Amino acid sequence: MKSNALIAVIILLTGFIAYHFFFKPKNPLTEAENIPKLMELGLLKMDTDTTLNFSIVNTGDNDLQLKNVIPGCYCTVVNNWTREMILPGDTARIRLGFKPNGPGYFQETATVGVNTKEGAIILAFRGKVE
Repeated sequence: MKSNALIAVIILLTGFIAYHFFFKPKNPLTEAENIPKLMELGLLKMDTDTTLNFSIVNTGDNDLQLKNVIPGCYCTVVNNWTREMILPGDTARIRLGFKPNGPGYFQETATVGVNTKEGAIILAFRGKVE
């Protein structure tokens, strides 16, 4: 009887260890919110470089990881972004650069890969170039 109990304990421990080291997600999912949702730039001059500062707040219970930041067009560049894990309640920063390529209204985006249920956060900005 003792040997059966010992075997059962060994099997349970082996299963726990295997799950912890091989199957448990490295970055559990969390929740996040970007601020602002849409950045209004207003009226811009042609050939003027504009710097945009976005924030992403970790509103979940697990660490937030910004995996990548992908601009939506060649007129937007990623200047800097937080690469460290963001603790619950803390804020990540993303700095984008934008240089208009023609007159008129525009709306652009950048996509941030994150460890949330959605998998991405969209940073959006718009305005008009004269």
